[in-house]
Amino acid sequence: MEAVVSEEIIARQPPEAQAIIRLLLTRIAELEAENAELRARIE
Repeated sequence: MEAVVSEEIIARQPPEAQAIIRLLLTRIAELEAENAELRARIE
């Protein structure tokens, strides 16, 4: 099951929470890209 975090949901949060959410989403995207790259190397 994948959680969906929309801009609407983020916009309803306090500014500090918005910043944290965006940082975490960015980090998740980086880790997913790294994971895909590593998987491609072993296939």
